[in-house]
Amino acid sequence: MQNTPEQEIAGFLKAIEDGSEWKKESGDLVSLLLDCPFFFLADVIPPLQAVNEFLQNASDNPSISGASCRWVQFQLEAAEYSDFVRELQRRQFQFIEPGFYI
Repeated sequence: MQNTPEQEIAGFLKAIEDGSEWKKESGDLVSLLLDCPFFFLADVIPPLQAVNEFLQNASDNPSISGASCRWVQFQLEAAEYSDFVRELQRRQFQFIEPGFYI
């Protein structure tokens, strides 16, 4: 079963302020990615491929995720990505069509 922006992500771990321990949290996909300081460098919606690569590669790699979150790897399907895009657009993020090389 895949997670969507509206579903809670079980087992989401977030670093406590001083970084000495982790606390278990749950939340939606948008909240998880907003807590990763390197994911949204601007209010631009990334393409599906970039989201899925991040969800796979940064899940337990602090040098990619920004060391603030950990999660069990998963990927979005096209319909789930559409929901993700709608939620970000509701938050005033902009979608920019990726070039053919992406």
